[in-house]
Amino acid sequence: MSNPNLRGNTHGSTPGARSCRCRIGEREVPFTPLRITVDELKKRMESGEDFTVLDVRKPEAWAESDTMIPESIRVPLDELDQNLGRIPKSRPVVAYCT
Repeated sequence: MSNPNLRGNTHGSTPGARSCRCRIGEREVPFTPLRITVDELKKRMESGEDFTVLDVRKPEAWAESDTMIPESIRVPLDELDQNLGRIPKSRPVVAYCT
């Protein structure tokens, strides 16, 4: 699992995804965007796979939801740069956005 990216609950895995670069503050970071389904994420969580879930939805979306992904880190996407220190560097990250 290399930097998978969860986008909603309808996307499947993206085989052969090409490498991209993401600007975070002053840095450009290479990554390979992959998409997984909510069911795949649940399965990986239940199997004990070690990764960080980063919930980058807007606070309004958090308020509308009645559940929180266990052990997720909530950071609005537009505040990601200021919160990079909260994201462990030692394991893959799953970003949840809508």
